[in-house]
Amino acid sequence: MADSVKFRSRLDFYWKSLAIFSITLLVWSFLNDTMEGREFSISFSDPISILLFGILGLTLISMILAIYKANRIIIHPDYLLFRNRIRSKKIMKEEIESIEAGREKTFTEDMYSIIRLMVKGRKRPIKIRPSMFYEEQQLAEMLLNYNSPKQKSDS
Repeated sequence: MADSVKFRSRLDFYWKSLAIFSITLLVWSFLNDTMEGREFSISFSDPISILLFGILGLTLISMILAIYKANRIIIHPDYLLFRNRIRSKKIMKEEIESIEAGREKTFTEDMYSIIRLMVKGRKRPIKIRPSMFYEEQQLAEMLLNYNSPKQKSDS
């Protein structure tokens, strides 16, 4: 396992969403209470507050599930391993037919938005979004160079 490289999934999207919706809820409650002339309190009877609480709750549940699952991709010279807390899927190098990269129009021009692995015996490709993992540039480069033949040194 010394040659393998591990990539963990990103969780910062959940933290950012929780922060934004919490601030939105506080601002809405502040504005709503100041317009009515009361002191500051978070109202549970206002429909917008209920909607924001629901979104906060769903985001919190999603974040807890993502932390529990702990998705990882492990790239070894002989296989690719897709692992989470519940299960793991090993794909040997010989089973990979092709690796293709797709681009979407984003702010960064050099980043691949999706990488498709065509595996023997599967009708649909395995889709990997490098932006969902830490060290996304390294992950994309390693996956795109994974199936290419390696140079053998004669010395």
